[in-house]
Amino acid sequence: MALAFLSGCASTGALQRTEPLSLDALETELGQNPGDLDLGLRLGAAYRRADQPQRAIPVLEQILEFRPSDQTAAFFLGLAYEDVQAWDAALRLYEQSLKLDPNGRLQEQVQTRVRRVRRELLRETIAESLRTEGQLVEAPVLPNTIAVYPFVYRGPDSELASLGHAFAAMLTTDLSQTDRLSVLERTDVNIL
Repeated sequence: MALAFLSGCASTGALQRTEPLSLDALETELGQNPGDLDLGLRLGAAYRRADQPQRAIPVLEQILEFRPSDQTAAFFLGLAYEDVQAWDAALRLYEQSLKLDPNGRLQEQVQTRVRRVRRELLRETIAESLRTEGQLVEAPVLPNTIAVYPFVYRGPDSELASLGHAFAAMLTTDLSQTDRLSVLERTDVNIL
């Protein structure tokens, strides 16, 4: 479905051929023309259509290595990473795609993918928290004892990720100002 939409979006016409070639034919043609990046883009898209994202990834990565400003290749590589549930890599590529052409024809599709990937990252974080919660030592908790964990930042600016620890430290400091609460240090949380 995305391929049909993107057929008119490829700046170089890589996806504009109306009759799709088989994977074997595309592989043979690329073997005869190894420098044809448009053909490589078509092969990467065909691998995804054939539910072979692990084969699409190296092909699409190579295209981006030679054409780092190719928004279509970045988008398809993001989709392939999404197919293998490599959410962080997919998010990075979608954000790169948006930066390459913020007002382009792919913008709406890319933003939809970004929202989906962020939801998946959040689900993974929650699932991991639930898994590790069961591993905590079963000991009685002292009354009025709290612990502050670092906040998880999943926004587009990776430079802000360290703020999760900073906010937790500030909250810990503020909560420590009262005598009514006992605030655990992060290193002491697993001891209880």
